[in-house]
Amino acid sequence: MQKTLAKLWCNCTLALLLAAAPLALADDTEPVAALLEQLQSTWNAGDMDGYLALYRGDEELSLMFGNTVLRGRPAVRALFRKHYPDQEQMGRFAIDTLEVRLLSADVAIALGTFTHVFPRETINGGFSHVLGRAADGSWKIEHEHTSRGSVTPH
Repeated sequence: MQKTLAKLWCNCTLALLLAAAPLALADDTEPVAALLEQLQSTWNAGDMDGYLALYRGDEELSLMFGNTVLRGRPAVRALFRKHYPDQEQMGRFAIDTLEVRLLSADVAIALGTFTHVFPRETINGGFSHVLGRAADGSWKIEHEHTSRGSVTPH
Protein backbone atom coordinates (compact mmCIF):
# COMPACT_ATOMS: atom_id res chain seq x y z
CA MET A 1 0.00 0.00 0.00
CA GLN A 2 2.80 2.41 0.89
CA LYS A 3 4.58 1.66 -2.41
CA THR A 4 1.38 2.40 -4.31
CA LEU A 5 0.92 5.72 -2.48
CA ALA A 6 4.56 6.63 -3.05
CA LYS A 7 4.24 5.90 -6.78
CA LEU A 8 1.03 7.90 -6.95
CA TRP A 9 2.69 10.84 -5.17
CA CYS A 10 5.70 10.68 -7.51
CA ASN A 11 3.51 10.52 -10.60
CA CYS A 12 1.40 13.49 -9.42
CA THR A 13 4.51 15.52 -8.61
CA LEU A 14 6.02 14.73 -12.01
CA ALA A 15 2.78 15.66 -13.78
CA LEU A 16 2.67 19.00 -11.94
CA LEU A 17 6.29 19.77 -12.81
CA LEU A 18 5.77 18.93 -16.46
CA ALA A 19 2.62 21.01 -16.62
CA ALA A 20 4.38 24.01 -15.04
CA ALA A 21 7.38 23.95 -17.43
CA PRO A 22 5.59 25.65 -20.35
CA LEU A 23 4.22 28.26 -17.93
CA ALA A 24 7.73 29.09 -16.77
CA LEU A 25 8.81 29.59 -20.40
CA ALA A 26 5.73 31.66 -21.20
CA ASP A 27 6.34 33.96 -18.24
CA ASP A 28 9.89 34.64 -19.46
CA THR A 29 8.67 36.44 -22.58
CA GLU A 30 8.28 39.65 -20.54
CA PRO A 31 12.04 40.46 -20.46
CA VAL A 32 12.24 39.94 -24.23
CA ALA A 33 9.27 42.26 -24.83
CA ALA A 34 10.87 44.80 -22.47
CA LEU A 35 14.10 44.67 -24.50
CA LEU A 36 12.14 45.48 -27.67
CA GLU A 37 10.46 48.39 -25.89
CA GLN A 38 13.92 49.59 -24.84
CA LEU A 39 15.06 49.25 -28.45
CA GLN A 40 12.26 51.61 -29.46
CA SER A 41 12.92 54.13 -26.67
CA THR A 42 16.70 54.33 -27.18
CA TRP A 43 16.24 54.82 -30.93
CA ASN A 44 13.63 57.54 -30.42
CA ALA A 45 15.92 59.27 -27.91
CA GLY A 46 18.70 59.36 -30.53
CA ASP A 47 20.85 57.11 -28.32
CA MET A 48 22.62 54.99 -30.93
CA ASP A 49 25.09 53.54 -28.40
CA GLY A 50 22.25 52.52 -26.07
CA TYR A 51 20.38 51.06 -29.02
CA LEU A 52 23.35 49.00 -30.20
CA ALA A 53 24.11 47.79 -26.66
CA LEU A 54 20.92 45.70 -26.92
CA TYR A 55 22.54 43.64 -29.69
CA ARG A 56 25.04 40.85 -29.26
CA GLY A 57 28.53 42.38 -29.08
CA ASP A 58 30.61 39.88 -31.02
CA GLU A 59 31.00 38.82 -34.64
CA GLU A 60 28.11 36.35 -34.35
CA LEU A 61 25.61 39.22 -34.57
CA SER A 62 23.94 39.28 -37.98
CA LEU A 63 21.61 41.77 -39.62
CA MET A 64 19.86 41.49 -42.99
CA PHE A 65 19.97 44.82 -44.82
CA GLY A 66 18.47 44.58 -48.28
CA ASN A 67 20.27 41.66 -49.88
CA THR A 68 23.33 41.98 -47.64
CA VAL A 69 24.10 40.16 -44.41
CA LEU A 70 26.11 42.30 -42.00
CA ARG A 71 28.13 40.53 -39.33
CA GLY A 72 29.30 41.95 -36.03
CA ARG A 73 28.38 45.05 -34.09
CA PRO A 74 31.08 47.25 -35.74
CA ALA A 75 29.57 46.61 -39.20
CA VAL A 76 26.04 47.27 -37.91
CA ARG A 77 27.22 50.43 -36.14
CA ALA A 78 28.93 51.71 -39.32
CA LEU A 79 25.81 51.10 -41.40
CA PHE A 80 23.50 52.80 -38.91
CA ARG A 81 25.86 55.79 -38.44
CA LYS A 82 26.08 56.22 -42.23
CA HIS A 83 22.31 56.16 -42.79
CA TYR A 84 21.24 57.79 -39.51
CA PRO A 85 23.97 60.31 -38.56
CA ASP A 86 21.80 62.28 -36.11
CA GLN A 87 18.55 62.12 -34.18
CA GLU A 88 16.58 63.93 -36.90
CA GLN A 89 17.66 61.43 -39.56
CA MET A 90 16.92 58.54 -37.19
CA GLY A 91 13.28 59.58 -37.13
CA ARG A 92 10.84 58.01 -34.71
CA PHE A 93 9.64 54.46 -34.75
CA ALA A 94 6.86 52.64 -32.99
CA ILE A 95 6.32 48.93 -32.63
CA ASP A 96 2.72 48.39 -33.69
CA THR A 97 2.41 44.66 -32.97
CA LEU A 98 4.71 42.30 -31.11
CA GLU A 99 4.68 38.55 -30.66
CA VAL A 100 7.37 36.89 -28.55
CA ARG A 101 7.85 33.15 -28.53
CA LEU A 102 10.46 31.22 -26.59
CA LEU A 103 12.06 28.48 -28.65
CA SER A 104 13.99 27.26 -25.60
CA ALA A 105 14.96 28.64 -22.21
CA ASP A 106 17.77 30.64 -23.86
CA VAL A 107 16.46 31.42 -27.37
CA ALA A 108 13.49 33.57 -28.36
CA ILE A 109 12.03 34.96 -31.54
CA ALA A 110 10.22 38.30 -31.69
CA LEU A 111 7.98 39.11 -34.64
CA GLY A 112 6.16 42.33 -35.22
CA THR A 113 5.18 45.27 -37.32
CA PHE A 114 6.36 48.86 -37.07
CA THR A 115 5.80 52.41 -38.25
CA HIS A 116 8.94 54.48 -38.79
CA VAL A 117 8.51 58.20 -39.45
CA PHE A 118 11.48 59.85 -41.15
CA PRO A 119 11.76 63.52 -42.20
CA ARG A 120 10.78 62.71 -45.81
CA GLU A 121 8.77 59.48 -45.56
CA THR A 122 6.90 57.07 -43.32
CA ILE A 123 7.63 53.38 -43.59
CA ASN A 124 5.37 50.59 -42.38
CA GLY A 125 7.03 47.21 -42.24
CA GLY A 126 7.75 44.04 -40.38
CA PHE A 127 10.64 42.63 -38.39
CA SER A 128 11.94 39.46 -36.84
CA HIS A 129 14.58 39.23 -34.16
CA VAL A 130 16.28 36.13 -32.84
CA LEU A 131 17.39 36.73 -29.28
CA GLY A 132 19.70 34.75 -27.06
CA ARG A 133 20.23 34.80 -23.33
CA ALA A 134 23.71 36.08 -22.43
CA ALA A 135 25.90 34.61 -19.70
CA ASP A 136 24.66 37.29 -17.26
CA GLY A 137 21.03 36.24 -17.90
CA SER A 138 20.12 39.26 -20.00
CA TRP A 139 18.65 38.95 -23.50
CA LYS A 140 20.53 40.23 -26.57
CA ILE A 141 19.52 40.45 -30.21
CA GLU A 142 21.53 37.91 -32.22
CA HIS A 143 19.88 38.36 -35.62
CA GLU A 144 17.59 40.99 -37.12
CA HIS A 145 15.66 41.06 -40.37
CA THR A 146 13.53 44.09 -41.19
CA SER A 147 11.29 44.36 -44.25
CA ARG A 148 9.81 47.52 -45.70
CA GLY A 149 6.14 47.30 -46.46
CA SER A 150 4.51 50.52 -47.57
CA VAL A 151 6.39 53.79 -47.99
CA THR A 152 4.46 57.07 -47.85
CA PRO A 153 6.36 60.21 -48.93
CA HIS A 154 5.69 63.41 -46.96
